[in-house]
Amino acid sequence: MRQVKSTIQNWFRSEPVQQSIVFKGALCGIKLYDLPIIYHHLREGVDLTLRMEHNNSIAAYFKNFKIGYIPFGDHRTVKAMLERGFSVSCRVSRVVREKYLPTQSLEIQITA
Repeated sequence: MRQVKSTIQNWFRSEPVQQSIVFKGALCGIKLYDLPIIYHHLREGVDLTLRMEHNNSIAAYFKNFKIGYIPFGDHRTVKAMLERGFSVSCRVSRVVREKYLPTQSLEIQITA
């Protein structure tokens, strides 16, 4: 019985987890917050944290630095998932910058 139980547990661990993309696009307001201070830390694949703000918007943070907001027209699904306690991950998918100029655009990908 013990061997069957461990075999079943190993089978579930080996199954790939299917994640679906909830949002993929650029953040708003990146020049208004802390991005000019920490832009050199952001590259593709860096994990970000999403937090609900008091004005019903969703902000993206790198550590404790606010980077920007998810566009208001696209944040309803993400907001509903955060309110219901779903596990949502956010990563930087693309950073658009030119040499010696501030970051032009920061695109993220949110999966659940």
